[in-house]
Amino acid sequence: MKTFLVIKNMKAFLVIMGLVFLVNGCYRKLPQECILRIQTTEDCFSLYTKGKDLRYDTAYFGLSSFNTGCKYIVLDYDEKKCKYPDCRNTLYPIDYYDKIVFTTKYDYNQTYKAGDTVNDIIGNITYTYWYSKEFEEGKCNTIPPCDRPPLVTHHYNTFQQMMNDQKDTARVGGINFRLLEPPDSVRNFNINVHIRFKDGREFTISLPQDIIIRPN
Repeated sequence: MKTFLVIKNMKAFLVIMGLVFLVNGCYRKLPQECILRIQTTEDCFSLYTKGKDLRYDTAYFGLSSFNTGCKYIVLDYDEKKCKYPDCRNTLYPIDYYDKIVFTTKYDYNQTYKAGDTVNDIIGNITYTYWYSKEFEEGKCNTIPPCDRPPLVTHHYNTFQQMMNDQKDTARVGGINFRLLEPPDSVRNFNINVHIRFKDGREFTISLPQDIIIRPN
């Protein structure tokens, strides 16, 4: 009986120690040179939609901020000094959106003509980006250690709500959206997205090809 209790207690002890090890390992100090901080560039971004002939309220658009083959700019990273090989692919974008302006390439309805800003009819927003306070401070907050930090997701009814909520903290990330107002007829459609970062860099992207948007 005593032997059984000792074994049982030993198992409990090992479980507790294992949890302690995971927590401490999770938050171990990660050298700054092991965090591969990057600046995204224009070719990291793309604008896409699903389908070519769509009703306005079912058309789904996505602004991707980190495409495969993205030619990012590496900052403050020294592979020779990093003692954790697993951390060498831990990319962490550090850019912030300063301003985003959506403009229509063609006439859309009586209110919005070719070249007009259409931020007011961009809505049903899903905004995602990678962020972790601990990770940014050089601590590893994932299991296993050195995985990419958690993906943060926010939902907004309108694009203006998103920008008001984020203010000076709009980290570069993906933005999925829909159109809130119908065209006045079946229309050729394309949208330009003008992006400016906090550091002053800016560029414009659009859908790779025009689509058809229908009012109903």
